[in-house]
Amino acid sequence: MSNKENNTSVIQQLTRKKAPNLLAFSLTFGCTIMVVSSVVQATDLQIYAPEAAGQKTIVLMLDTSGSMGSVDSSAKASYSNRDDFNSIYKDYGIGRDCRTDATGNNVSSGTTPAYIRKFCTVNYSTNPSSNYQKLKETCDVQPNNGGLRCYDRLTRLKDGLFSFLNSSDGDARNLIPDAEANISEVFVGIGNFSANGDGRSAQIIVPAKKLEALMSGQRVALKTAVAGLTASNGTPSAHAFAEAASYLMGTTSYSNASYSGMGASKRNDASNPGIIVNRSVADDKAQYQSPLPSEENKASCDGQGVYFLSDGQPNSSSDAIAGSMMQKSLGNKGSTFSCSNDLANTDSASAWRCMGAYAKTLFNPATNPKGRSIQTAFVGFGSEFAGNPTSASRDIQNACRISSRAYNDSNGNPPDDKCSPNSGSLAVRAPTLNSANTGRVDGYNYDGGYGNGGFFQASNSTDITKSVVTFINNLASPTPDPLSTGAISVPVDDLSPNGFEPYGYLRALKPSPGKNYLVWGGNLKKYNIADGALSSPDGSNKIFDSVGALNKNTYDLWSASKVFDDGNVEKGGVFSQLSLPIITAPNSFRPLFTDVASASSGSLTKISTTGSSLLAVTGGVTDSQKLLDKLNTDNTLKGFTTLLKVKLLNYLGYDLDLATTTSLPTSLTAPVKPFTSMGGSIHSFPVQLTYSGVLDADGNLTSARSQSVLYGSMEGGLRIVDSVTGKEKMVFVPADILSDVTASSALRRGEAGGIAHGVSGAWVADAAYNFGEITDAGTSSVKAKQMNIFFVLCMGGSSYYGLDVLTLSNPKFLFRIGPDLGGKYARMGQSWSKPVIANVRYNSKIKRVMFIGGGYDMCYENPQFKLGTENPAEYGGGCNKSIANGNAVYMIDTSNGEVLWYASNVGADTNNPNMKHSIVSRISTLDRDADGLVDHLYFGDLGGQVFRADFNNAKNTATSKFGVRVVRMADLGSTTIANGDQPRFYQPPTLTKHTENGNIFILVGIASGDRSTPLDVSPKLEKDRVGILPSKALSARPVNNVYGLIDSDFANKDLMTITDTALTAKDVFLGQLIKNPQTLSNTVSASFYPMNSRGYKGWYRSLSSDYTGSEVRGRTAGGVKMFEEEPVAITSYLLLPTYDPEGTGITQQDPCKPRIIGETDWQSYCLPYGTCVNSLGIQDIQADKLTGFQMSADGKNLNVIGAGIRSLAFGPKGGGGDGGKNSCGSITMLGNIKGSGEWVCTRILNPLRWYEKNVTAN
Repeated sequence: MSNKENNTSVIQQLTRKKAPNLLAFSLTFGCTIMVVSSVVQATDLQIYAPEAAGQKTIVLMLDTSGSMGSVDSSAKASYSNRDDFNSIYKDYGIGRDCRTDATGNNVSSGTTPAYIRKFCTVNYSTNPSSNYQKLKETCDVQPNNGGLRCYDRLTRLKDGLFSFLNSSDGDARNLIPDAEANISEVFVGIGNFSANGDGRSAQIIVPAKKLEALMSGQRVALKTAVAGLTASNGTPSAHAFAEAASYLMGTTSYSNASYSGMGASKRNDASNPGIIVNRSVADDKAQYQSPLPSEENKASCDGQGVYFLSDGQPNSSSDAIAGSMMQKSLGNKGSTFSCSNDLANTDSASAWRCMGAYAKTLFNPATNPKGRSIQTAFVGFGSEFAGNPTSASRDIQNACRISSRAYNDSNGNPPDDKCSPNSGSLAVRAPTLNSANTGRVDGYNYDGGYGNGGFFQASNSTDITKSVVTFINNLASPTPDPLSTGAISVPVDDLSPNGFEPYGYLRALKPSPGKNYLVWGGNLKKYNIADGALSSPDGSNKIFDSVGALNKNTYDLWSASKVFDDGNVEKGGVFSQLSLPIITAPNSFRPLFTDVASASSGSLTKISTTGSSLLAVTGGVTDSQKLLDKLNTDNTLKGFTTLLKVKLLNYLGYDLDLATTTSLPTSLTAPVKPFTSMGGSIHSFPVQLTYSGVLDADGNLTSARSQSVLYGSMEGGLRIVDSVTGKEKMVFVPADILSDVTASSALRRGEAGGIAHGVSGAWVADAAYNFGEITDAGTSSVKAKQMNIFFVLCMGGSSYYGLDVLTLSNPKFLFRIGPDLGGKYARMGQSWSKPVIANVRYNSKIKRVMFIGGGYDMCYENPQFKLGTENPAEYGGGCNKSIANGNAVYMIDTSNGEVLWYASNVGADTNNPNMKHSIVSRISTLDRDADGLVDHLYFGDLGGQVFRADFNNAKNTATSKFGVRVVRMADLGSTTIANGDQPRFYQPPTLTKHTENGNIFILVGIASGDRSTPLDVSPKLEKDRVGILPSKALSARPVNNVYGLIDSDFANKDLMTITDTALTAKDVFLGQLIKNPQTLSNTVSASFYPMNSRGYKGWYRSLSSDYTGSEVRGRTAGGVKMFEEEPVAITSYLLLPTYDPEGTGITQQDPCKPRIIGETDWQSYCLPYGTCVNSLGIQDIQADKLTGFQMSADGKNLNVIGAGIRSLAFGPKGGGGDGGKNSCGSITMLGNIKGSGEWVCTRILNPLRWYEKNVTAN
């Protein structure tokens, strides 16, 4: 805000309301203000953290009744009795006379621990009707025609559980490809029924603990328990259900000594501690020790459930017995529980009525004492459970209904169990929607189905393994609301002396951290501004909540439907106005352009001639067949590869899979819903383009105007949309992106890959206008005669573009420059530096030029990158270089992209040997004599240095003498650069002009912060740094500072002719600045003037220190950083946004949802000396208390802007300032809910008509 990017003749003067009238932007000589609030840039995408998995806890409650086993020599002689306990006969129809304890009918498992695998054999036969041929697909085939082994159920259960317990996370995902949870992170316990063969009760054998890695103690304990299971007696399913749930909830099942398993579980606690709270007490006083997270550690994405495996009919119970146990297990919620008729009993001992009601009670957190949703899965094991439950027994139908899922899974897929909603006559109830925000996180109530853990039919060991892994996956939390966020941009009209428009643009973003997507979804939306915040069109709701999340009950001015967007990024905005083909409007086409001149065999040649029309991909297309014809016959487009054509068709709205669409379709089908890729605009902000307007008698632009909005996004499109309707007028995809196989894949929605950055850099516009005659009413018209735009690709590439968009139906190419052109362009890195458009006198002519920094070197992704040293392997190694890419500053002719002047360390038009580091920020410019020509450039680099370039704009100056010098004003990293810890300057300096006792000087305000690695020192725990570089948090980093450098050379009238030795602001090092100037006593200015060997050359203060200079508590050194544009100078204060990764000013976000790490707060410092002074020039302590890092007494950050990386954003406050013709209203610092502060704006008009621009004069 301190210096303009386009010269105008309007001077705006801001004063703090009820404060002295201080010139706020004293060096801008006409303050055109563009206000920004950006979210992310470069690798600061790491501040978006994926959702946590939560703790998944399951209890395997296993049926070990007699029907799970086989007949051995101890069995009774009665065949009918033996059949009930012979699972081999039941499942395979063989083995009635087989004794599995006899030699040849059992074998050791060979595992550790080992168990006996029991089977009956079937001899080899080729007879089609033989048992061998019937059973060879289900029993184990032995080698060398050795026949079959058909194992009993208990053996198959043990085999399956051992397979699960011997599986790695990768093994589990190979088994169930869509499995999300890592099984090593799951807490697993085990119980069985009946307990010790008593036929009446169940028990917990091993408490639920994290599985951890293979061969962990927990895995061994579980395998030992499984290996020791024996089959005997009845099936008390209802009691087992109550026992398992009681354990999960940390209650007791003891209501009757004969049926409770508390006694048996207490005994097991001696060898496997953690089952019981205190096993020394009596059974009726004992209580289970819940394995679920504590109340303070619970999270919405925790999952817990009972894995219930049984092979037949429940028995050994009654409604009275089961109901009493279940009431007891529910603790303080037990009195409201009763058995219901939702599931009918199959006989008086089954207790299905109680089990159905209990499953519902456990599933609803409001009705169980733990307040957690506990799911129930049922695994039906054996031949009785094969086939369709509709034709099976009532027991099997009940098992299906009690466990079938009624809710979509975590990926949004509908439930597909045998008894899920819409599955037929046995379908369970579908859930109802919750409109009060009191239900599940997916927006439904807990009234769907029963236990919702999943119904599984198993007959072999593989089925068992799969069912366990699938149940764990089913415990994944419902799909959370997307992390919808955004940042505000308030437009400033080139033709409006009143400055700010009464509306703002929201660059909406839906981050997808942890997902392998090329593009994160985005949109641009337009809203009104009310009371310093974005609001819905009727003003009833603010767009953000207090932490910056999108409000669901709003819509934007461009919304096609005018209905609430529910916080959905893609609803409303530009996306809703795109001309995309759908079934009801199949002939809608986007105005797509690119800068391809010719193409042959897939090789693209870029346009290089200034004034050439861009390639209109959809020009003249009126239906889908004409589009296909053009792709096949156009002289340029026909040379594109088929794959690239398919990508373009996707971008135009046709859903064509890139992997399977190997030839260009002969016809196109419009989708039902709009389909295209639109990414977030995350690295810069929209620019308003005014093409025409009407001025009233006071010179104010009226509502009669034609305006557009320019912005780009990460899928690769730079678009211009109508500012009133949001409709797309043109979208430009650079050939740089089309030529890159990976980058161009982002043109299709949902493609996998590392994040694409597309057209994600900064852009500016350069307009010129003609004006009409003044009418009798005093009005006149203004119309653009020039509308050029200039933009960069940032991490999307290394090119700078210039386009002529005066005629949007026929945009023209101005230039493209980049390091691939060689020569003077060779020093360019990634194009990060926002262009600054200005005038200079070059070769005795006024030239319209663009100033840019050299750009970014990816070696700086390493936060401790050092020249001459190779980067660590986690950053790809390499980077052992003596100079970095981007170590230059360029002055470019805006008409054709020619380099008129550039500076670097050697071989340039002007050299400074210290220019060895990347220069990524916008260049700050200064006109020293108010003649409309830039005389000085100020910039910092990533090596902790600050430079000034001086230009000679005198007439008849030879081009070789234009650049007088580039002087290193300060080397602020001289003591830390050896370790790679020097300050990095990603943002430009702010320049303010001051006078002290007749001494005129510039205060160069600049602040440091590593934008490439915002999380370099925090989070500290490795488990919290998954996907973050560096993988281990750095320590002993220096703090980041705000610096104030005094440039007295600015006022030297002989500056262009003196030698460098006469400069006072040259090679200043940190020791020549005063740290914490607020500690100075007496007259503050006396410590800086006279500017000689005794005077300080400036000052600095830590961004993580309070007004006394003390570091605030709870902050890791180097964590607090300055991001987002340059500091803002306003009414004698320097305001800057600081990112705090350990911030406490915003309520902790739910870790189960994608979330933003850290927050941005704003800090203020008094100008020009970094400390506030009173009228006597002595420190004003009370004023200083409001400077620096602000924290409340209870340790909460104050001055919070919002979550993540944000910036100061200003907009209209409302009202008319002080009133009168020269008032341009008042402004406020925009907030999520309301603005803060108020500054009155007064305009001062130059004698020239304010809307004229000097772009061609000599």
